[in-house]
Amino acid sequence: MAAPEAGTPDASAKKRPVYQDDEFWEDHKGCLVPLPWTLSLPQVDEFEAHDGDICVVSFPKSGTGWLSAVVLMIANDADAACLHAGKPVQVMVPMLEQVLPTEIQHPELRNIHKLKNMQGPRLYATHLSKDSLPKPVVEKAKVIYIYRNPKDVMVSMYHWLRGLRAVGFDRDIRYLVDEMVKPQGKIMYAPYFDNIAGYWKIRNQPNIFVCSYEQMRKNFHASVKELATFLGKELSDEQIQRICHECSFAEMQANPVTNRQERDHVVGVYDSQISPYIRKGAVGKWHDTMDEESSKKIDEWIQQNLSRPDLIDFGFEFE
Repeated sequence: MAAPEAGTPDASAKKRPVYQDDEFWEDHKGCLVPLPWTLSLPQVDEFEAHDGDICVVSFPKSGTGWLSAVVLMIANDADAACLHAGKPVQVMVPMLEQVLPTEIQHPELRNIHKLKNMQGPRLYATHLSKDSLPKPVVEKAKVIYIYRNPKDVMVSMYHWLRGLRAVGFDRDIRYLVDEMVKPQGKIMYAPYFDNIAGYWKIRNQPNIFVCSYEQMRKNFHASVKELATFLGKELSDEQIQRICHECSFAEMQANPVTNRQERDHVVGVYDSQISPYIRKGAVGKWHDTMDEESSKKIDEWIQQNLSRPDLIDFGFEFE
């Protein structure tokens, strides 16, 4: 599948609002989107899905990069060359609404512009909620949604925000937890449970596939096979095993196409010296970072939200 090229650095970038500033955020149809990604939203709203499009969706830090690599390999019939061809996965599976600092003054370099000009089936990703995603994508593309238990999401997000250069995040994980459980807290793409509920409600549509991060970690081979079937690919056990190997966390950490270190350094997005983009990927590592008080706050918040009528039969797996 075709993919847009990355942008180039722009030294003229001006001082912008940072994480704690109200101006950093935009409520887009009930989904809280950060700067500078908000700049692409008018074009995202006009985006039309093509027959054969595949859209990987998640709340941030729920396994987007991992799932994108898996789907990319499935789409390429388990050819490992697609993960060793030079272009990062984030270029081959571009984030629909993403705007890099280097693209603020150059709309023509943004993913949404390039995707709109691509012909044929496209593979892309998004963190947008169902109600803020263009309706044609939800109705026409094959949508794959992955969710993850919120405690591990919080820990992963904390380390990720520390490394994001332009965000200006300087708080601790307790701050993030407090914001997460607020009705209108400052968390990217919040509200968290609205994000999940939107896709959970339509999980039985034939073009929607919903999976959990924890189940994929526990039963990776079976999950990849199920995903391949959903995408209309008949892959052999050998091909499935190749995908499982190439998309293991050990392989992805060592692979410059998947670990983002080279690309993010070039465009000035992420400082992997503070925290690597791909860390451990393990389930239950929240125990190492989150204190008991924060854990209890999240437990209470989860119980309140699992009683929602749009989350019937939904639940998390914790370790």
